[in-house]
Amino acid sequence: MHTLEEIRTEYDRLDRLCGVDTSAIEITISRRGVRRLGSFRYPAKGRAGALRITINAALLSEEETFWDTVRHEYAHALVYLRSGGVSH
Repeated sequence: MHTLEEIRTEYDRLDRLCGVDTSAIEITISRRGVRRLGSFRYPAKGRAGALRITINAALLSEEETFWDTVRHEYAHALVYLRSGGVSH
């Protein structure tokens, strides 16, 4: 079973490689019956708000799909941060 700490450790590693800081991004694991494997949420244009990455709890025991999803959502955050908050 994977944990939030493992996700944060991976994001810290990727931050060092990519030269960004995602430490302020909230990371959650959703236990709701959602159809998505993960999501990256950012505030609407011109509005303040928190950045959040959510990973579907159904993936916690799926090694390859879990890490693919964790890294995929990181990539969304990376594009957002590098673009200065412009929607992609």
